[in-house]
Amino acid sequence: DSAVVDETMHQSHCEKAIYLKHYDKIAYVEQGSRSLKLCSPDLVPYFELKDFAQMPLYAAYIEKEGFLVVSCSDLTLSFYDVNNGLKLVRRILSQTAQLVLCWSSSAHVLYSADHEGSIFAWDIAAVKAGIGRSHYEPGQGDPSKDFLKLGSDRQKADDRPRGDYDRMPPWARHVQQDKHPAKGEITKSSVTPRGGGYNSARSAKAKVGSVASELGKSIVMALLELEVLGLLASCGIDGKVMLWDIFTGKAKTTLKGHDMGVRCMAFAAASKVLVTGGYDYNLMVWNPYVGTSIHIM
Repeated sequence: DSAVVDETMHQSHCEKAIYLKHYDKIAYVEQGSRSLKLCSPDLVPYFELKDFAQMPLYAAYIEKEGFLVVSCSDLTLSFYDVNNGLKLVRRILSQTAQLVLCWSSSAHVLYSADHEGSIFAWDIAAVKAGIGRSHYEPGQGDPSKDFLKLGSDRQKADDRPRGDYDRMPPWARHVQQDKHPAKGEITKSSVTPRGGGYNSARSAKAKVGSVASELGKSIVMALLELEVLGLLASCGIDGKVMLWDIFTGKAKTTLKGHDMGVRCMAFAAASKVLVTGGYDYNLMVWNPYVGTSIHIM
């Protein structure tokens, strides 16, 4: 029996619950709800964010900046200041709904992924620079002016043609095929890594072939940073787990073993093993160094 009992009266079943590390809060969404609720780890209600046009999808906490980021099915990313009463400070429109979020403390980049298998990298410095501008609200304004992309060749938002916001290149693609079209030209960026082994921060400009992008779509179910290894893991409904260099976007390894889609992942930093759970009712333990499965449960 659990030592903690949820005594909250929910409107419907909980669609998703996310533990926000360093913020020490649990964010959860009830099915069909337009609000995101926060509670403490012992399930004491803390706060409710209600200003969403549609259902929230995911949340992440950026500890250095004190931002709570929430993605929503209305294609927005909302940034809340946790040190100022969870005040909304920035809202950005993306071209697709971002199903999952992952903050990398080592690369200082917010990663997100969508139903098309695209993984995006968001420049938090640019997000901060835009604070104080008018926020996007559904049905108002020009969404292309609030769109960001990572890279030194980033255009000024006001210079982007109207309706051109769908051209933001993905940082990488979680694809069904064994091709990795995200291995594009590498350029310097303003992202500053911490830790040894890298002389400068870099980001990949994805050059995605039309054939590969059409044949290789896969819903990304989760993103996870393997911080001590300098990797980002993505898993999808194609049953694959892909490992990426978190600074360049280069595909390093593809882990194959699940017979169905992979739903969740966890990483044990001390033992350096990755655990994945799939719709095939299997838990698989991996050695990320060699890309082999150690154990199946």
